[in-house]
Amino acid sequence: MAAAGKQICTDLYAAVGSDPSTVQAPFFSYRTRTGAGPVTPGETCPYTHSSAMSGIAFTPLGTSWPAAFQDSLFFSDFLRGCIWRFEKDANGQPDPSKVQVFAQSVGAPADLLAGPGGDLYYVDYGSFTAGNYDAGSGGLHRISYVGPTAFTLKSTPKKVKIKVDGKRHWAPYRTSFDSGTLVKLVAPKVFVKHGVRYAFEKWKGVSGKRAKKRHKLKLTVGDDPVTVKAVYRRERPR
Repeated sequence: MAAAGKQICTDLYAAVGSDPSTVQAPFFSYRTRTGAGPVTPGETCPYTHSSAMSGIAFTPLGTSWPAAFQDSLFFSDFLRGCIWRFEKDANGQPDPSKVQVFAQSVGAPADLLAGPGGDLYYVDYGSFTAGNYDAGSGGLHRISYVGPTAFTLKSTPKKVKIKVDGKRHWAPYRTSFDSGTLVKLVAPKVFVKHGVRYAFEKWKGVSGKRAKKRHKLKLTVGDDPVTVKAVYRRERPR
């Protein structure tokens, strides 16, 4: 760059060379190629080909969106095809240690913007398959708050006490969460019922082979009703 005679780059190198303290670490970052992985646990955003952070926007206050999503910072990745949100810290500022996936499989979001109604808008360049973009498949999209999503927790056998965000509930258990909420489930590894010992085997209703086999599960609630079931196997007497 310096050899090309770009003065803006030459000045930057000179400033850094004379005072390394002028370089500041980014507010938030993630691996893009070498060593790349999911931005958040359990998401389905592809990361093996590459990454390109493409949009960033704050949503306004005083809208119909839940309080946690108002004045919240969102960002998108053009190549991963997803949008994420920073949770807020105690001072109401974006917390780079708490990021949640907000929308997945949204094509190729090239820009984010808060617009009429306080809703989030994004420009989608278009969907792509095997690295090739489908011409004419892009558009301008609006994300609105439509209300809480039904959440149902079940178990086999029935009546197993499972932690939902730190509180124990008998399954079946029904409630609702705002779309985009990160829910933490903890099923007991083993339990005894009527003298029979059961061991946790898998979750049903979730994606990802590794996630299905872990008794601790994190999942992000979307717009569609969610039903998750903890399945146990009956162990033979020792």
